[in-house]
Amino acid sequence: MVHYGKMHGFMRRVQLEKAQTADPLWKASQFEMVHYGKMHGFMRMYWAKKILEWTRGPEDALKYPYI
Repeated sequence: MVHYGKMHGFMRRVQLEKAQTADPLWKASQFEMVHYGKMHGFMRMYWAKKILEWTRGPEDALKYPYI
């Protein structure tokens, strides 16, 4: 059995767009994506993994490919 959304509270899209998280690495990655339109490959994987954790599941996370 797979458990998605391990956090008790899910993040809203607007919170993710504005990088309103407590994770400094994710914030930096989001700002880099917004300002430069790209980010380092490792950070992109971390960024996407966190989106999966902060949304209701993969189906919901796929709605946010380029926040």
